[in-house]
Amino acid sequence: MNTMSVPIAQLSRRLAFILLVWSTHVFASVSLSPTLPGAAIQNSTVLLVALPIKNFGDTDADNVVIRSVVLLGGYLQSPARLPVSLGTIASGERGVLNLSFIVRKLDPAKTYKVLIEGQYGGRTAGGAHHGNNRDERRENGKDRDDRDERGKGEHDHEFHFVVDVQLPPPAPGSDTSSSNRGPTHATQGPYPLLPQPPQTESNEDRAPTPIGSPSFLFPHTATDTGPKALQLTSYPGTSPDGAVGFIVNTNANGIADRFPPDPSAVGSGTSSNLVLATANLYLKYSIDGGSTFTTVSNFSTVFGDQPDGGYCCDQVVHYIPSIDRLVWLIQTNQPKDSAGKPTGGNRLRIAWARPADVAANFNTAWTWFDVTSNFLGLGSDWLDYPDLSTSDGYLYASVDDVTAGGLVVMRISYKDLQLPAGNIVTWDFTAPKNAKSAVASHLAQNATGTMYWAGHDDNSHLRVFSWADGSNRYFWSAPKPHNSYASADYTSKAPDGQYWYAPRPKGDNITSAVHRPGELWFAWTAARDTTFAQPYVIIAKLSDSSFDVTSELEVWNSNNAYAYPALAANSTTSEVAISLMWGGGDKFYLNHAVGFLGDFVVWITTSSDVTFSLNTAGTTGCDDASGGAVKGRCTRSGDYLSLRRVGNSSGLFSTLGYEIKLVDPTRSTDCATAPGCRQDVRYVEFGRPRDIHGGGDLIP
Repeated sequence: MNTMSVPIAQLSRRLAFILLVWSTHVFASVSLSPTLPGAAIQNSTVLLVALPIKNFGDTDADNVVIRSVVLLGGYLQSPARLPVSLGTIASGERGVLNLSFIVRKLDPAKTYKVLIEGQYGGRTAGGAHHGNNRDERRENGKDRDDRDERGKGEHDHEFHFVVDVQLPPPAPGSDTSSSNRGPTHATQGPYPLLPQPPQTESNEDRAPTPIGSPSFLFPHTATDTGPKALQLTSYPGTSPDGAVGFIVNTNANGIADRFPPDPSAVGSGTSSNLVLATANLYLKYSIDGGSTFTTVSNFSTVFGDQPDGGYCCDQVVHYIPSIDRLVWLIQTNQPKDSAGKPTGGNRLRIAWARPADVAANFNTAWTWFDVTSNFLGLGSDWLDYPDLSTSDGYLYASVDDVTAGGLVVMRISYKDLQLPAGNIVTWDFTAPKNAKSAVASHLAQNATGTMYWAGHDDNSHLRVFSWADGSNRYFWSAPKPHNSYASADYTSKAPDGQYWYAPRPKGDNITSAVHRPGELWFAWTAARDTTFAQPYVIIAKLSDSSFDVTSELEVWNSNNAYAYPALAANSTTSEVAISLMWGGGDKFYLNHAVGFLGDFVVWITTSSDVTFSLNTAGTTGCDDASGGAVKGRCTRSGDYLSLRRVGNSSGLFSTLGYEIKLVDPTRSTDCATAPGCRQDVRYVEFGRPRDIHGGGDLIP
């Protein structure tokens, strides 16, 4: 059919029919449904849409084909020809339909409707999908040309969607922050142990980045980055080339569970020599600089409660040298009914304490505050994927409003953080509707008087956000062009046949950023393409005044993938350190490494011998359920890392990596077969030798 020009009356009839078949939905083993789309404006009259279609059923949808695409009020530009194939959409997975439309007068205040029709193959229960069997279609007078289906076999079922598309706000732009207040609380534990609700990882996919016109503004990095073995038998020690020194690389056993650790760590340095190291389900603390750790795995003993659906995941830690405060953020789950449906919002519990108080008594050291969905004016929305950073005068936190699809940034002053527990404190925060493009992005580290974050408008433009400490207004830039990149194929195979890198919540989200004098560096993971054989890291360098992209750096290697970059800068030399995961190329398991950008080498800190594949199918989505050494099992490599300066040092950095180890290789060769595998986290402190031996805040 011609999708370029459709009479309004015909569109209205089609819309009415689609709403009717939705209302008569019959459960099917294949259940295709659109989720939140990504949207961007290009050249004022082109609307870019990245539309995810997810299979919520328990059976793969084979040969998914899009037959018709209509935008009410516009014209389809690409794909130029229909139908188009999305291939197989596995159970729990999604396919992304990339679209562009010509719209004469794009209105950011308007919600645009896109009508999608398509077909798929695959078994259904009751012979129906979205109530769209042939008998029902005849009753509705819409028996669509079944001659196309007869004799084909591979396209047995139709689907019809109406998708709402909201545009990003006009750029450049600004808005006034909101505020809310409440009392802080003090821990007085240890409290009695409360039952811990079942641990789940509700890590929904975020809206994908729209695909714009190809762009090549900066030369690619010619030199690849190679992972190298550290080969140290004791610590402190120096890498074989003498360029990087390591204070500690401590192995601390984690736990075997259904999802990876998402590690975060920070050291207080000479202020009590304390280290906090967190994973999804536990916290470890050390009072000897990271040599030994004590584990806390049920936080009810610290806080005396199990709020919402229980303590969950995505913990983040930080240290503020100027006021000598450790900060600990914990996310909770939403409460759910017996059918698993959410019945309320969740929260971020943000706690802070002096390192000396934590060392003296962990259970009584903390002052804490709950930032709930309702506190932020978001009702019962699901908050997920938080981050922490600091400026000269504020602690900043960010979190996704997953329900609405946008990023919220909040802050509390250092003055309020120093008040005794029980006092009223104030939090300022932004509106998620203004930062839909920045969903799943992390905050800039090492900021001074202004906090920064950014998001992808499309795959060749960044939108940069800024919020000065002394202002109640925050700003966002016009989209800034850079080299376009791929975001579709993140496959990278380990020696056991598993695809170790299964990104959530979004493959190309900005997992780290850092501020240097006059510059902002934003880092994310790009997919493999015709230029890069493996997934790799892109670092875009921008002016911190104009926000123009000035150059790009790629961390790549043809033999292995790099992912989850975390950045931090030396406060004296401005040199940028990196912590990241690597593996794949059929040769390497998932492992962790650290180094300095510009050395073109990263130093391996872990030694995995298996791919993490303990998840049960359908728990969080199985990116390689169709193949690999453990059929029907999910692989998950995590969502982020962190990298912090240690204490008040200028160039000593702390991070937490992890490895996956078989418990007994003679009895099992994968995580799904007893005795399975375990996750071991490794606390690492490193820097240039001059920073380790020449002064600063060092661990003896």
